[in-house]
Amino acid sequence: MLSLWLNCYFVKLLLFLIKLNLMITKSQLLNTLNKMPENLVIEDLIDKLIFMEKIQKGIEDSKNGKIHTKEQAKQKLDKWFK
Repeated sequence: MLSLWLNCYFVKLLLFLIKLNLMITKSQLLNTLNKMPENLVIEDLIDKLIFMEKIQKGIEDSKNGKIHTKEQAKQKLDKWFK
């Protein structure tokens, strides 16, 4: 019974991640799950996976030269905080 519940849980989680267009590997997902506490909140897991994906995207952007100078970043932040 628990196995069926876990399968349904993972299907729901994967469908949610697909909706968000997150790209993570199976090993990243399993590694993250193994580091989470035994009794976890689904939202915490989703937040962690989103955070990991954003870090991964930032690293890829940096490798591909999609970066901003410190001055460009400051200008963007100044616009946001007006």
